[in-house]
Amino acid sequence: MLIPSIDLQSGAVVQLVQGDKLAIRAADAEPWIQKFSRFPRVQLIDLDAAMGKGDNAAIVASICGRLPALS
Repeated sequence: MLIPSIDLQSGAVVQLVQGDKLAIRAADAEPWIQKFSRFPRVQLIDLDAAMGKGDNAAIVASICGRLPALS
């Protein structure tokens, strides 16, 4: 099973290469939510929280409420 991932950093969706080089930054998470909404599971990672540099709790809550829930 393929499980897509949405990574959040500083309030934006990001893709980091090798954990530090920024490859993608999107201020609007909506296209990513739409793109991944057909998958039964989506991994959502708050990189700021993982690195102890704050969090994106409000965005996480909003995105989680929009993605399919496991039954």
